[in-house]
Amino acid sequence: PISVSDTISINIFNTDNSLDANQTAGVVPRANWNNFGPQGRGPHTLMGSDGLQSGASIYLPEIWRYSTPQLGDTADHIMMSGYAGRSVATLEFEFYDIPFESYDVYVYWGVHQDEWIPDFLRVTVEDENFWIRVEDTAWNGVFVQSTATTKAAATTPASYVVFENLSLRNLTVTTFADTANNRLRAGPAGIQIVARTTPPPDTDSYAAWLNENGLDGSGASAPGASLLQDGVPNLLKYLAGIAPTEVLPEEYRSSTEHVSTPEGDRLLFTYRTRADRTDVECIVEESTDLIHWSPADMGLAETVPHDDGSATHHVWSQIIPHNGAVFIRLRMLLSTAD
Repeated sequence: PISVSDTISINIFNTDNSLDANQTAGVVPRANWNNFGPQGRGPHTLMGSDGLQSGASIYLPEIWRYSTPQLGDTADHIMMSGYAGRSVATLEFEFYDIPFESYDVYVYWGVHQDEWIPDFLRVTVEDENFWIRVEDTAWNGVFVQSTATTKAAATTPASYVVFENLSLRNLTVTTFADTANNRLRAGPAGIQIVARTTPPPDTDSYAAWLNENGLDGSGASAPGASLLQDGVPNLLKYLAGIAPTEVLPEEYRSSTEHVSTPEGDRLLFTYRTRADRTDVECIVEESTDLIHWSPADMGLAETVPHDDGSATHHVWSQIIPHNGAVFIRLRMLLSTAD
């Protein structure tokens, strides 16, 4: 089976700080980390956070693994306690066949092992650089992001950086150790590649409907206006799922019926809506003077669903006063505007 997970996670460990499959770690908490210990350089396949093969792979450089004391026994402490280093300052971690259309890359490092502080790590992806500054020999249990793009700007200790909205199929993460006394014990503790969630295209909003019909929502294309000048508001045609230049179908035309009930005479108001028009709220209102309006107090009498996802609603008015009158209307609200 091929992984359908949204994350590929890499843990660099020394001898005793590998992660079990069910342990979740990272700023983006995920399980099934790919553990790479003293097995050396070369290509390795990568599994996703669901434990299945992701289709991606990594080529590890020749690295030395280090570990530092843990101040806790959580999966995050385990992941952060091991890290890569080498006798040269620059390390390259090459990823191939990343299966995500767009993604973010998290690179972790938060400890050092020499008496000279602070130590710095520059992380590069493509032409973008971030610097991490560390001052402790053990991670304190708090993930702190560095957004420093220069060494001089890295004035606060941190433990990870993020490269956002990448889309490369193949990617190289490069780290450069800028450490005191040339100890070079600086390198990533972990790397996560996290797919970005792509929102579905907006096809069911009033704004999308306007765009589809080449309108901007002003003037004759405003919600309460009538582009066709047929007395039917644009918003009602949107609610019916037709273009603003089309004639409103008969089934979407509201109607009012005078009905005698045991309690007295009432108005029965009927209108139709579509379930996918979620940005429009319909309120049936009544009035006895055409000045003061309030929601029809007898409420919904019946809703009849239809196979196309629309529904017909029947709403009662109040009892019509003797020698008086009741008026009823449909008020449509788009977001916060009438």
